[in-house]
Amino acid sequence: LVAFDLVLFWLYVSRAFATWQAETRIKPRTFYMMYGFPCSLWFLALPSVAFLATYLAPWVRFKVTYILAGLTHWLTLSVLIHTFRPHVASGLYELSLHEYHAVRTDELDQLIKDDDFI
Repeated sequence: LVAFDLVLFWLYVSRAFATWQAETRIKPRTFYMMYGFPCSLWFLALPSVAFLATYLAPWVRFKVTYILAGLTHWLTLSVLIHTFRPHVASGLYELSLHEYHAVRTDELDQLIKDDDFI
């Protein structure tokens, strides 16, 4: 599992770097510069925790690894949620306000009615 995670880390870093080099638009390049490295650390969390667990006493190993893995996931998800906030997302992603429209209630009712077979 740790080796697979290291392979995922290598794939992520190599593909992200290749994409960053090929990208010509400013917003995607900014995204890769600001969040590429922190996201790559997520892939190193499992190997790091596993390495640390080999040096911990058995009676504290579970608690420490569980807390570290949980904190890593919490931090990563917090960063992702932060990037989806409207005032942050507009600076990172190429968003168009006129590209999508909200579904009207009558359209939604019709979709639900079409899916009902009863």
